[in-house]
Amino acid sequence: SDVYKRQVKELLRYIITDLKRFRQIQEDNSLGGMVICETSEQARKLFAYFDEIQSELNKTASLKSNLKAGLILYDSDDKDTRDTIVNNFKKNMTVDILIVFNMLLTGFDAPRLKRLYFGRKLKDHNLLQAITRVNRPYPGMRYGFVIDFADIKRNFKETNEAYLQELNRFNDVDETGESAAT
Repeated sequence: SDVYKRQVKELLRYIITDLKRFRQIQEDNSLGGMVICETSEQARKLFAYFDEIQSELNKTASLKSNLKAGLILYDSDDKDTRDTIVNNFKKNMTVDILIVFNMLLTGFDAPRLKRLYFGRKLKDHNLLQAITRVNRPYPGMRYGFVIDFADIKRNFKETNEAYLQELNRFNDVDETGESAAT
C-alpha cells in the first residue's frame, strides 16, 4: 500500500541520514550499520528503495553519501551469495549497511558494526545476542548504538532481569552446592 511504502521510505531517510551523520561525528567512514527487519517483505522494500532515497537526500545535502546496502534474508539466495555480502561488509568494506531478516542475529562478528536499527521486536537470547553485535572493540570506539523503532525496551528489561537472576543462581553456593570462588 501507499502508506506502507511511505513508512519504508521515511525509515530509510532516517537510517541513511543517521549513519551518514554518525560517521561524520566519529570521523570514520568505515563504521557500518545493520537494520533488523520485521518481515522479509520489509527487508526487500528497504533494500529496493535504498538507492532512490539516498539519491533524493543527496540532492539537498551539503555532504553527499555513497552508502551501499546489502540484503540478507534467510529465505532467499544461496549460502555463497550471503557469504559474499557478509564478506563485503566485514572485510572488503564495500557494503556499509546490512538489511537483514532472520539472519546474522547470533554469531556474527564485525567490529565495524556500530549502529543497530531495530525494526522488529526480539526477546530473550536473540535480543541479547543482537545487541552484543555492536559492542565489539573498534579503533576509537568502546561501544555501539542501538536505534529502536520496535520498542524493544520492555523485552530488554525482562530479558536482562532473567539473565541476572540466572547469574545470581549460578553464583549462589546454596543453589549449586559449590563455591564460585575457587
